Amino acid sequence: MSRYAFPQALWVCALTLELLAAASAPAAETAATETTRADTDRLPEITVTAQRREQSLQDVGTSITAFDAASLQKLGLRSTTDIVQQVPGMQFQTFSPTITIFNLRGISQNDFGDHHEAPVAVYSDDVYQASMSSVAGSMYDQERVEVLRGPQGTLFGRNATGGLIHYLSVRPSLDGVGGYVNVSGGKFSDLETEGALNLPVNDSIATRFSFATSRHDGLISNFAGPDANSQNQYAARFQVLDKIGDAGDVLLKVYGLRNIGEVSPSYAWGASCNDHGPVAPGSCPAGVNGLGAFLTPTQNPYGTCPGCDESGYRDPSSNPFVQGFDRRGIFDRSLYGLTAHVNWNFGAVKLTSVTDYMHLHKRYGEDSDGSPNFQFNFDTYQTYHQFSQELHLSGTAERFRWIGGVYFLDLHNDDIQDENVNQPLVGFIVHDQGNQFTLDTRSWALFGQTEWDFADHVTLITGARYTRDDKHFNYTLWNPAPGTPLLDANGVPFVYNSSTAPGLADRNFDLYSGKIELDFKPGPGLLFYGSVNRGPKGGGWSAPSNPPGTFLFTSLVDVIAYKPETLIDYEVGTKATILNGRGRINADVFYYDYRNYQAFFLRDFTQIIGNVDAKLEGGEVEFAVVPVHGLTLELGVAALSTHIKNVVLPDGSTADREMPNAPKWSANMLARYEWPTSVGTWSASVDGKWNASQWLENVNAPVDFQPSYAVADVHVGYAPNERLSFDAWVKNLSNKYYRVYNLDLSGLGYNESVYGPPRWEGITVSYRFGK
Repeated sequence: MSRYAFPQALWVCALTLELLAAASAPAAETAATETTRADTDRLPEITVTAQRREQSLQDVGTSITAFDAASLQKLGLRSTTDIVQQVPGMQFQTFSPTITIFNLRGISQNDFGDHHEAPVAVYSDDVYQASMSSVAGSMYDQERVEVLRGPQGTLFGRNATGGLIHYLSVRPSLDGVGGYVNVSGGKFSDLETEGALNLPVNDSIATRFSFATSRHDGLISNFAGPDANSQNQYAARFQVLDKIGDAGDVLLKVYGLRNIGEVSPSYAWGASCNDHGPVAPGSCPAGVNGLGAFLTPTQNPYGTCPGCDESGYRDPSSNPFVQGFDRRGIFDRSLYGLTAHVNWNFGAVKLTSVTDYMHLHKRYGEDSDGSPNFQFNFDTYQTYHQFSQELHLSGTAERFRWIGGVYFLDLHNDDIQDENVNQPLVGFIVHDQGNQFTLDTRSWALFGQTEWDFADHVTLITGARYTRDDKHFNYTLWNPAPGTPLLDANGVPFVYNSSTAPGLADRNFDLYSGKIELDFKPGPGLLFYGSVNRGPKGGGWSAPSNPPGTFLFTSLVDVIAYKPETLIDYEVGTKATILNGRGRINADVFYYDYRNYQAFFLRDFTQIIGNVDAKLEGGEVEFAVVPVHGLTLELGVAALSTHIKNVVLPDGSTADREMPNAPKWSANMLARYEWPTSVGTWSASVDGKWNASQWLENVNAPVDFQPSYAVADVHVGYAPNERLSFDAWVKNLSNKYYRVYNLDLSGLGYNESVYGPPRWEGITVSYRFGK
């Protein structure tokens, strides 16, 4: 056990239990006198579907943070990654919309290959989104967002090792015509729109059309060419609901997303030196014998001048949003799909079917060296589609609830990765190198879960899932031109498939998820729970886009394939509604036994996923209260300790390390006050997040170190009536520079960082009409 985060998390949980005992008793005694308090002085009850049925957030024995539609509106959360600001224990990494990676309690997938699936699953309206390329986008017309921490594979299925994020759209309604329009504008020539129209056709059929657009200029000023990190995005969905009396309903959804002509972000360039010990200015080693910086990047010398990379470039600006790069980056993406939900009641049994098809095509290109000198460009081309089908039955008896079903998933990835390299000082001349590969996955699953109220106030929950993955990988490493396989010293092309790598390129995985949980509800508004959850994630393949450095081809064949990983979560927690509904305290502590963690490493410029064991422990506390009329206060605190065993360092030695994007402490807060006047309602709020220091890669080199930082947003709103509202906002009020990702290329004298957005001011106008 860690001597740091776990005991302190236990202390926080113990203190929480004392607060519950003190607060819940007087709340019960004074309940009669509080019955006349207005509903606005109570926290709204949030409904979640964490157990595949509607329940109150406070009745589910899982660590959950959930946002309803009103919360999303008040916080101004408009993209899928904005929720990170207000979720304890949650981080994210992103390379623009091309790859988005969520991190829950330290669990994530840092490889930038387009074919990987993440261990924190993303769902949209009950549909699993396997591709990390499909995650980023506008978050519009949402009924709710749920973030579930810990393994969720029993009910939600594949690759929910670390948890999941579920985005749920507003469904069509038969209540009448209605909708809304939001328009936002601000810094960087920002213009965003969002809207929806609900239109009933008759007494049983209703439609809903929703849309969002987002456009802004580049966030990164480029003194050598066009600015980078612009956006030009369009998204829409159309839904038709057919309500068939008491028998059930059918919901069809067509959706699409398009990014057109965006200038992809450039990295923030930083000089770094490839060595273990201190070096005097101007004396960095000339040889390149490994990858990984073990010095801080400040004024580290390399090559021809102090603080330069191997091409002689040194960044003249200390501002990460002022860079110089010779190439105009590219990002184009098209995504579309169709989803069908069917719910049918057969008396005491309900049948649910969820069918989905999604297609994605992506073109992405970047200036990987981040400098005005041509050294290294990287491009990807991805064509992807997925088909999924779930059927499950569920039922309820007097003291017993159950669900059981089957699931099928078919995935196809067709990818090209192209590197255009000019590195004469380290032996690379101007040429193309890269790979071309396909990955086909077919997955079947059987699952079930039961809830048994075997005694008053006590419920036993058990669940299990069996998954069979059949995967086929066909990979060619080429150099110097696309389609021309790279030849080794004997003239043999490097092709990796079922013929050249028998038993490795075609693999099957039998995966088992399990859950056992005990819930104790001693009284209204109070829940204690303890659980053990097992979550697996299937094995796969790395897809290096460049020839190996010191690796021989035979050893590269051996390391491309990686094993499945398994996480066992031991967790206890409590949830309490206090102060007659005006307050809420949720707390938990956990211990993770993480076996064969699929960790990402760069070895001699070759991206590899390797299996290592890890241990994690920590906990979260979430507190919300309405202390006086109109004022809402929220606070979330997360403690985390991570420990990876036997990480291979650039010099070949091994050492224990911490997981990336896993600060030991983090906290989020919100304070919002609303007050009515004779001319309308005013509001003011501030929300923010603080992260302790953290590492950004598994090697934990000093160049990977991100110091602690805090980011705060402010909002001032005015609503003259219930239909019209205005909101002035500033995001990242202090204009704090902080990194969310780092790629260590110190063997070439630099590292590449991705920063969170700079300060951003704007105004949003909202208008609602109809019902």
